[in-house]
Amino acid sequence: MVAGLIERRSDLFPQIENFRFQLTFDNFESGFRRLSLGLFIKFVLADNISPYIKIYQVENPWLV
Repeated sequence: MVAGLIERRSDLFPQIENFRFQLTFDNFESGFRRLSLGLFIKFVLADNISPYIKIYQVENPWLV
């Protein structure tokens, strides 16, 4: 799908109409891997690193 700030209707609608979701083993496996990696990053890495990050010392928490 083409992305941009402003997309014309004539360019965008055919892309949406032609999209068909197919549940295949490859799609399921890819999604499961992404989900597993995200949960690993959250539970193993982020939760164990969080005690060492002092948010109150930073003016903008998004920069941490």
